Amino acid sequence: MSPPPLGDPGARGGRRVALAVPVAWAALLLALPLVVMAVMSTGSRPAQGGVTYDGSLDAWRWLGEREDLVARTAWRSARIAGLATLFAMLLATPTAWWIARAPVRRRALLLLLVVVPSWTSFLLRTYAWRILFRTEGPVNEALGLVGLDPVAFLNTEGAVVVGLVYGYMPFAVLPVYVAVERLDRDLLHAARDLGAGPVRTFFAVAFPLTLAGTVAGATLVFVPALAAFVTPALLGGDDTYMIGQLTQDQFMKARDWPLGSALGAALALAALLALLPVLGAKRVARA
Repeated sequence: MSPPPLGDPGARGGRRVALAVPVAWAALLLALPLVVMAVMSTGSRPAQGGVTYDGSLDAWRWLGEREDLVARTAWRSARIAGLATLFAMLLATPTAWWIARAPVRRRALLLLLVVVPSWTSFLLRTYAWRILFRTEGPVNEALGLVGLDPVAFLNTEGAVVVGLVYGYMPFAVLPVYVAVERLDRDLLHAARDLGAGPVRTFFAVAFPLTLAGTVAGATLVFVPALAAFVTPALLGGDDTYMIGQLTQDQFMKARDWPLGSALGAALALAALLALLPVLGAKRVARA
């Protein structure tokens, strides 16, 4: 018996049933924690720590009273995350193009090499950077061998940016690679035949057609970098204190769960706003 055509109502109903399980699972793992966090942010902190669900909104009032501190920390986080996203995309874009233009039999291996570092612990990989760039580390020892002074790399904004780029660049490569692989190469050849050089062909033809992948990759780097706390805690210092660290400290050190939840809810809202360019880029690509 042949399957029903795709336009058949029975086929559409079967697809809805098949999608119901993953959608319900995503709602349970994503939406429910956000709801719990939002509700928790409306409570107050008892003397022993934790949360009392009394609807006092003490945490949100604290954020309003400490607006300067929160704004400075948020701006620092956005600046560091923005720099990490910029450098990650500058590295990821040519990497994705190179992989997409490689022979088909090699692409899977090249993508695997990009993803393999993510299979190890993020904490261990960040510690590796700390070992490499500490004062007595291999990098400064190598500089000493050629007669150069040691570089104070740790506890700087640059160290945090490097750690974030290394940690999240695979998330930028994959969406750009998918967009480039789907690109109609005949359009590039047509642009070259009409007299456009390589640079103009890229910016006038290739880049607009792969914009959705570029924006998606940038978003996948910016959002986790904005909320990062492991990397700035290990590679940064007091001058690189980020909003993710402030949120984590409220839960783990201050045991002020309402305040931590309020900060987390604000971060979730920022992440949602960061997704809007992705939707806009998809509309542009469709147009």
